[in-house]
Amino acid sequence: MDGNGKERSKNSETEMTSHLFSLVSDSDSQRRRQVESEIG
Repeated sequence: MDGNGKERSKNSETEMTSHLFSLVSDSDSQRRRQVESEIG
C-alpha cells in the first residue's frame, strides 16, 4: 500500500483533492471514515 500510495499521490494529487472536496460537500461521516481508511 505504501508503494502504490506514494506513486498514486503524485499522479492522483488533484483527484484526491477533488475527492476530499466531494466528501466535505456530502458531509457523510461513514464515507469520510472509508476515505480515512484508504488514505491510511
